[in-house]
Amino acid sequence: MITNAEHFRAKLKESAGLASKLAHNFMRMSQGDVGEGEPEEAWMTTAKRQSEVLKTTTADSALVVEQVLYIDMDQFLLSDLKAQLESYSDINKLVKERYELKVELQHYSDKVQELNFNPKATEEKKVRNAEKYATANNKLREQTDALMRRFAEAELRRRRVLEEDLPRLMDLHRSTYEAMAANALKAAQGITLAPA
Repeated sequence: MITNAEHFRAKLKESAGLASKLAHNFMRMSQGDVGEGEPEEAWMTTAKRQSEVLKTTTADSALVVEQVLYIDMDQFLLSDLKAQLESYSDINKLVKERYELKVELQHYSDKVQELNFNPKATEEKKVRNAEKYATANNKLREQTDALMRRFAEAELRRRRVLEEDLPRLMDLHRSTYEAMAANALKAAQGITLAPA
């Protein structure tokens, strides 16, 4: 979702830049710079009018793209999604730590059983390993609880992305297109074709 949103806004920014370049080319044409001969007077007048309207429209659209796709999207969506993504990095660490604690617990479980069936084992050794087993069991339970809390947080974030962030992204896309369509309509109303 982050990649698609960033790709979307990059393409819109590129589009606004190309429209601005087109407006510049219209302006050149209206001043007679077409490369091959002089355009007719009617075309020059029309090209000048079109370039002024297009330049205003692309400037307005560029402001919309800047506001919606950079400021709003970064402030209200992408920065939060990136922070959420970074917060998941500790889950792998917690899983690894839990696995190591489970291995340690299994070791002491096996050791306690072995000592209980060994008539030569001292009572002191049995007690010490039983205490180590109890400590390892408590650490594993605490680590499991911490991991379960992180999974629950991740599930809440997943729901938030689907229920809040994705619709917000769609709203940003829609409002951008609406603003650009309004600018295009404004431009279309100001353009007239040169006589044939």
